[in-house]
Amino acid sequence: MVDTNPEVGDPVSADFLAYLTRPPIVRLIQVTAQSIPNASSTALTFDSGSEDIDTHNFHDVVTNNSRVTPTSDWAGYYEVTVTYAASANTATQLYAVVAKNGVVVQPLTRQTPAATSVAKSVNAIAIVSLNGTGDYVEGWANQNSGGALNTQVGGSINSVLEVKFLRPL
Repeated sequence: MVDTNPEVGDPVSADFLAYLTRPPIVRLIQVTAQSIPNASSTALTFDSGSEDIDTHNFHDVVTNNSRVTPTSDWAGYYEVTVTYAASANTATQLYAVVAKNGVVVQPLTRQTPAATSVAKSVNAIAIVSLNGTGDYVEGWANQNSGGALNTQVGGSINSVLEVKFLRPL
């Protein structure tokens, strides 16, 4: 475990320098369409092939593949961005939500797009504290088209979850 809070005058270790200069970054891009039910917040899933960047193995494509879970060396504040990309639809509202341990983190983002039948996306960004011993974050999607909608994969927009370490707690 890296000492993330050395005292003034302590020698600086190579591990601590790596800690400062190579913070965790996770970027997951959804590659398999997912059905999002009408009017129900649903965690976006990121399976095999979805890990664009995962510098510290915070994501597992098999077990709880909707979650990003930092390890104890990386307890801290994180910037979390979720993009919910819906396939062509006429939904009147799309929601993107950041969730911590299964609870919505404010702010959530709602978009009221034009009622044309084209793919649409909405983003939400939040700063979240994660303790490194079980806390996790997810990106949730919600829509009100009147029926289930698939997420958009391929083309110019996909659903994405990005998690960037900002600083220790």
